[in-house]
Amino acid sequence: MTQRGWRGFIKTAIATRLSKDTLLQPRNAVFLLLLVIPVLYFSTAQSLYDLWIKSGNPVYSHGAIALLIAAYIFFKYWFAGQAARREPDFHAVGLAALVFCSVLWFLAALGSVQILQQLLFIGLAVCLFWFLFGKEILKSLAIPVLVLLTAIPVWDFLNFYLQIATAINVEALLKLSGIPFVREGVSILLPNGTFLIEERCSGLRMFVAMVAISLLCIYQWQLRLGAGIVFMLVSLALAIVINSIRIYIVVVAGYLTDMQHYFVTTDHVMLGWVLFGLILFIFLMLCSRYLLSDRWYSRVAKPPAEMGQDQGKVGHQDSDSNKARRTLALIAGLLGISIGPALAAVYQYQPDKAVPVNVNLARQFNGWTMQGPRNADWQPVYHGADYQDQFVFRNSTGDQVEAFLAYYAFQAEGKEAIHHQNTLYAKEAWKTVSRQRLIKPLSHAPLALNQWIIESNKGNKKLLWQWYYLNSRRMSGGIDAKLAGIRGVLSGDPAIAVLAVATDMDRTYEQAEAVLTSFLTESLHSIESAIDQASVVETNDR
Repeated sequence: MTQRGWRGFIKTAIATRLSKDTLLQPRNAVFLLLLVIPVLYFSTAQSLYDLWIKSGNPVYSHGAIALLIAAYIFFKYWFAGQAARREPDFHAVGLAALVFCSVLWFLAALGSVQILQQLLFIGLAVCLFWFLFGKEILKSLAIPVLVLLTAIPVWDFLNFYLQIATAINVEALLKLSGIPFVREGVSILLPNGTFLIEERCSGLRMFVAMVAISLLCIYQWQLRLGAGIVFMLVSLALAIVINSIRIYIVVVAGYLTDMQHYFVTTDHVMLGWVLFGLILFIFLMLCSRYLLSDRWYSRVAKPPAEMGQDQGKVGHQDSDSNKARRTLALIAGLLGISIGPALAAVYQYQPDKAVPVNVNLARQFNGWTMQGPRNADWQPVYHGADYQDQFVFRNSTGDQVEAFLAYYAFQAEGKEAIHHQNTLYAKEAWKTVSRQRLIKPLSHAPLALNQWIIESNKGNKKLLWQWYYLNSRRMSGGIDAKLAGIRGVLSGDPAIAVLAVATDMDRTYEQAEAVLTSFLTESLHSIESAIDQASVVETNDR
């Protein structure tokens, strides 16, 4: 293909490949099955649309662009002469992978594991091509799939590491500047104020965008594997450096203006994107000049095949038996992608009628007395819960515990106990000091829980414990709870409860821990009995 880029591709493709005869070739019937996937898996397709367009989550707002880039790369391969001219056929391993993805999607839907459903949504398309055209096509799908993965919310775990990396880089820059400061974790303490490098300031959006841009460059420049990996790593390191420079500029501006600079009081996001665009432009210009030069790297890869070079390579006769075999392959592909939605339709839990749920907690637990419901100042929010409430308990010595309970009689999309939009505490008013998973030895049974120490904007600290209760079991891990939820749906017991208790840390950690331990020792069995009774009432009333 002698013309490069979008314009050359479109002109040449329309002239030589996208004719009526080409579009109607049997091998292109796979795209009809691709259109069936978002129809059958509509809830997952809608969740991706909401994430990319409506959620307001800036990290994945490039999803629609990533989809277009992936489509451009793959269709250029498919229609511009780089694809082998083979027809749909049966590839047993690919069919097994397709069925596995469909069934796994069904299990993920039962457990409301939305991220896994989104990953499998892409996996279904990959397995469909694998089944119909063999494993050789997977190489051509690699870059488009990786581009799409940048728009799936599997990257959030990097926030912590990016925060730490940014804080270390800013620390090094401040040392060079001679500005007095102290770094505590991801906080930068200046004489006239404190900067906290929060999750939204970690630079994850730049990092993920850089992955997509690097993949597009690797494809356009046709870098070999080794050069592509080096280019990707350098690009990602550059994204971290750019974000570190942004935070450094904000910190210096705050120090010089007594925390009154525009970047401190109003907005520093645009600063980051201006830096990102400028530095990225210079970086890509240098790479295109030197990386692609024979002096630095002998020509990157074999140029793509010329349009029409491979025409006629596969010239088998289109007999009736071949037509029948292709038809059966397409039908098998349709059945394979239909298994998951069919199972979901059969097993999906839908109550016959809306039943009000109430969890009747005792007002007293051996010395701990309920003072009445109130809103906890840490402001937990769990969307779609069938029942949720907050209480405060006190004992005779004046110790106080705040308790929170959210109960889901069943879960569905957007109505989930474990969901990224649920928040245990308001992150605008509280920050995480520490977090860990622990097992606390209570008198009647050990309790696996998640522990937070959180601090408010006013400097108040709380010790916060949270866990899940379902199928008469306690667990702290979200994955464990999701798997248990799947078993619960299949066994007819889909209910799940989210529990949390907190107390002020106006004394030592050991004293706050003793207060929560004392409360749970006296109350936990009674609370779980009340939750079990709520499940029984809801089940009987259906």
